[in-house]
Amino acid sequence: MKRPPTMLLYSCRGLLWLASWLVPAEGRPEWHTRQDTEVWHWIHFLAESDRLTPQSRVEVLRHCWSAFPEALWQRFDRERTLRRIDATLRAPAFCLGVLTSVLLAIVLLTGFAPTLRSMVRSPYSDPGTLFAVRPAGRFMWFRSDQLQRVTGAWSRSPQVRSIAAYSFRRGIITAAQGEDHAFTGQIASNFFDVLGVRAARGRTFLASDLQDCKQCAVLSWPAWIGNFHSDPRIVGKQVKLDGQPLTVIGVLPRQFSFLSPRIAVWSLLQPSDASVANLVDRMGAVARFAGPITEEQATRELQRVTDNAGYHFVNTSLQVVSLKKQARQDLDSYLLFLLLVVLGALLVAWVAGARGHVASPATGNKYRWWGFFASKALLSLMIAFVAALELTRYFSVLLTGTVQPMSDIASMWVFLLLASAALSWTIYDQRRRCRICLRRLGLSVHVGCPGYTLLDCWAATELVCAQGHGMLHMPDTDASWLEGDQWSNMDILPLTN
Repeated sequence: MKRPPTMLLYSCRGLLWLASWLVPAEGRPEWHTRQDTEVWHWIHFLAESDRLTPQSRVEVLRHCWSAFPEALWQRFDRERTLRRIDATLRAPAFCLGVLTSVLLAIVLLTGFAPTLRSMVRSPYSDPGTLFAVRPAGRFMWFRSDQLQRVTGAWSRSPQVRSIAAYSFRRGIITAAQGEDHAFTGQIASNFFDVLGVRAARGRTFLASDLQDCKQCAVLSWPAWIGNFHSDPRIVGKQVKLDGQPLTVIGVLPRQFSFLSPRIAVWSLLQPSDASVANLVDRMGAVARFAGPITEEQATRELQRVTDNAGYHFVNTSLQVVSLKKQARQDLDSYLLFLLLVVLGALLVAWVAGARGHVASPATGNKYRWWGFFASKALLSLMIAFVAALELTRYFSVLLTGTVQPMSDIASMWVFLLLASAALSWTIYDQRRRCRICLRRLGLSVHVGCPGYTLLDCWAATELVCAQGHGMLHMPDTDASWLEGDQWSNMDILPLTN
């Protein structure tokens, strides 16, 4: 008789001995004896029949390792644990918890929803007198010296209190963790003063920096978090922009965003630098007027000053946008779309309830039933709203470098699509829940004859509540003469956990 390999035998018996300590003490000897005997006979059989190959050795060892989860199930009672897990997954609290987690995940992944926060709370001081001014044209180029000359002409208007030019482009930031492709802004020294934005750390630019701090930079909040790991001593350190070292003098607030959220580094637009051509949609100025004024009035005034200065735009037009009006219009448009979707949801829920698809029974708690439905629909709509608002602008910046005007319209259509899908899922999920405990129904059974739909026997799906509260009968054919969902209470004891 051939003897089995000693190493394999003792290894397997050692694994089984370790796994046995996971089994409760009262059943440990019996479980260990049964497992050890089975493996002992298995190995001896393989050795005597010359079947102990490398593949069979691996199979035996895999079986021994699988004893650990089996022993763990002996301790925690497999059937009871699976029933508890199943009950948790079907519970209404789990559904609301998942939706809340998804909403929080989207908010965190998008940097605390900067677009939504900027719409609700403006990052600028007194935005009613603040306007963005730029030449408008498709695929047109503009030179930095031209921008500075026309900005100087606009500053001579008696209605303009202050004005600052800006330009941004793609660049490479070199930090401690390596290189990162982002957008960099070149601005006049009074740019942040015109916007009324103060630095969260350090300071912003001063007029004297054009001479005393030419190689200075201000970081955006996301760049400080992502590229410099929230370094509290970032002020005074250097960052390389396209290989050129710049000294960091400040970090902008979290909620600040102008034109493109991906602008990571802001540096000075030097009048003495050589002229650089850029696309017109990446150049312009921010102007603060002396008092409240409409976009039409601001456009006429700046056009008058431009004409008096003898400057003419070639194949472009002057575009003046009120930052306050733009933010308010975006918010009003989304609120209008949200209101329409909510009204549509109420109408669909009323129609579905009238037909028996989502209506609660007379014996159940109607307030709890409809409260759960409203909470689920509200969370789903919020997920669709935040996702549409943030993701469309993110892809606009990713593809073009700036937030295009069409991104707002696109986000509204995306929101309608996502909201329709969310409400459809909400009704679908509500329809398949117990009318008493609100748990997801299970034990799906198909009954009837689909080929005899027009006769007395029609096809349907029946679902049963695991707690024993009742059974739901859902016809597969939704015809006008057929009844809707039929809920039947059951007088049976619920399954114990």
